[in-house]
Amino acid sequence: MGAKIVLYIILDVQRKNIVIHYIMGVTIFINFENNLTAFYPGQTIRGKVTLQNDSDAKTKGLTLIFFGETEVYWTESAARTDTVSPHRQPQQTSLRRHVQREYRNQETFLCHEILLHGHSAQGRKDEEFIISPGIREYPFAFQLPMALPSTFTESAFGFVKYTAEAKLSRSMFRYDRFEKEFFINGILDLNFIPNVFLPIGQDKRVEFGWPCCSDAYMTLDLKLEKSGFVPGEQIRFSGMVLNFSLETIERVWATFTQTVHFMTFDRVKTTTTDLLFTSYGSPVPYRDVIDWNDSFAVPSSLLPSGLAGCTIIHVNYQINLHAKPSGHDFKTVSAKVIIGTGPCSLHPSAIPPVLETQPSTSNTSMENSGIVFNPTTEHEIHQAQSSTKMEYNPSLNPFLESEPEENTDS
Repeated sequence: MGAKIVLYIILDVQRKNIVIHYIMGVTIFINFENNLTAFYPGQTIRGKVTLQNDSDAKTKGLTLIFFGETEVYWTESAARTDTVSPHRQPQQTSLRRHVQREYRNQETFLCHEILLHGHSAQGRKDEEFIISPGIREYPFAFQLPMALPSTFTESAFGFVKYTAEAKLSRSMFRYDRFEKEFFINGILDLNFIPNVFLPIGQDKRVEFGWPCCSDAYMTLDLKLEKSGFVPGEQIRFSGMVLNFSLETIERVWATFTQTVHFMTFDRVKTTTTDLLFTSYGSPVPYRDVIDWNDSFAVPSSLLPSGLAGCTIIHVNYQINLHAKPSGHDFKTVSAKVIIGTGPCSLHPSAIPPVLETQPSTSNTSMENSGIVFNPTTEHEIHQAQSSTKMEYNPSLNPFLESEPEENTDS
């Protein structure tokens, strides 16, 4: 739908009366080429802004603004002690109460304005243009920067959002706006991340310390053939459970989880979501061992690991092997995996172990790079144009930075 203006009222201060201007059926639309709404960093967005009016309209200018931002926000209950002094009494009384504390952070990584007609808001204030009745189309083209994170709208504690806003500047500091949201599918090429195609494994020994037997223990061993995957690929894992706990292990199961860190200046909030689940079919008796092989199919709509380009939201994925001994809490061993957007095009032995030795640019076209882009929403992204060039920036690699530490203070 367009932004439709029926009428507006201007107060004439000198004549002390109200002048009513009827602007019948003024409508603004933003249309992207081929009706696309999902794009990738570095792609050129093309389209047109359509302005339709039924009568003459005064305007100073028409601009199109591309805007991208991320914001995190949540509240926590905290205990606070206040010291009060009763009236005319030397004693002081401590009053303890709970208050709601807000945590908020914001980051802007895209703000680009295109002048389509007339003057921008910072231009000449006294010059106006008359737009005669009819339909006018203003084409535009804008190449997105490479350092853009994926759209993220799946949490109540933060988001990454992109909009295109057409703004019609009118007289008396009045603006008519029309906003349209679009989506970014971030790029994480696994070929530039060292060691992601090598086998990984994690193990844990849990001792129970029974008074009658100091050797009561359970061992969990989780192995993966590699740590880098792309949407649609199978994550094959092997889980071994050795039971010397003097109890039966009631359940053995595995989960594929997503962990998101939301960061402010003095606080980190972490959420963990089980995306996929699978279970071993039977209990594990005492003095028994199982060797379990299974797999997870990576969902096609997953965000790339790290959310590169965004410094206040960080996304991680991991495979977890769980075991629940009778009479005890369940125990877990985890292995971190990296979800990228393009499969490996090199043999693992050809991948240098140090990222800084890689060239900082690539002249390979998007069409020939073998990269598969997966939209974060139901909108399908169109095939990359062969004329578009990709440039890889090692500084955008989120896996060269340390993991955020969650603040557990009240």
